[in-house]
Amino acid sequence: MRRAFLFGNSRSLMTTLVILAALATSLALLFSGTKPADAQDKAEGGATANTSPRTHCLFCSAIVERTPDRIGFGKTRINRTKVRDVTVRSVQNGGTFPFDFGAGIEPPRISGSGSGAYSIANNGCSNVELFQEETCLITIKFKPPHRGRFEATLTLTPKLRTEFQGGGNTVDLTGRGVRRL
Repeated sequence: MRRAFLFGNSRSLMTTLVILAALATSLALLFSGTKPADAQDKAEGGATANTSPRTHCLFCSAIVERTPDRIGFGKTRINRTKVRDVTVRSVQNGGTFPFDFGAGIEPPRISGSGSGAYSIANNGCSNVELFQEETCLITIKFKPPHRGRFEATLTLTPKLRTEFQGGGNTVDLTGRGVRRL
């Protein structure tokens, strides 16, 4: 009596195992790659490229962080301008087998009782896909229209499949308008 193999016969089984081993090796090589040489070209618009190896995962979100948590503009003369930068850095690429993708954020928003004294002077994170260790800058401008304290919040909303490390996606903004320094 002949034994039935799942793949027909023992020779088919061996062939299938060899093909599976080759496929596993190919996938291992695919997931140990580095960024393409044109990564610098993709980094236009305020992003900086890095050729460090990528971190791959099967089904995960891209993770970014922002620094600082708080920006103090200090005392600023009425109708004069000070600027400060917020840095957004990609910590981990996202992935959906077999492709990986970079992180992204929606256009930033400024809100709060003192938001009229603040504006976004430059959004270097607009339409940028950040891969691991790449950064972009958002420049905030403070121009107090009158004397007094101005407090606001900069909110960075992650795009689909992007998360902020530790959940922190806001930056507190404080400044004080004065007549003389």
